[in-house]
Amino acid sequence: MTNMNSNRIGDSYVRLQSISQHLPPVVSTLYKLSTLDSNKLNNLIDSQILTPTVTLKEIVDELNPPSTKTKPISIVLEMDSTVDEDTLQEIIDSLDNYKKVIEVKMSQEVKNILNI
Repeated sequence: MTNMNSNRIGDSYVRLQSISQHLPPVVSTLYKLSTLDSNKLNNLIDSQILTPTVTLKEIVDELNPPSTKTKPISIVLEMDSTVDEDTLQEIIDSLDNYKKVIEVKMSQEVKNILNI
C-alpha cells in the first residue's frame, strides 16, 4: 500500500511542491492531501489548518465537520387502561401547545378512544 501512496503522491508532485512549506512529513497525510483538489488545499492553507504539524485527523475533521443536524428525541407515554377519554384528551390538548417542537403520533387505540 505504501507504494500505491507514493505513486499518488508522486503524481501530485507539481501541485504539492508549490505548497511544500505547508506540508507535514507523514506519508499517510501527504497521500490524503494528494487526493484533494486545489480549492480544498487552498482552503486548508487559508484557514491555517495545513501546516507541517497537521495530522491526518485534523485534515479529515476540517474537510468533514460533524453534522449539526440534531437527532430527534422520542418520548413514549404509556398509559394503562384506566385512563379515561377526558384525561387523554387533556394530555393531547396540552401537548398541542408545543406543536412547534413536538410531533404527537397517536396509536390507533388512542384514536379509537378519542373517536378520531
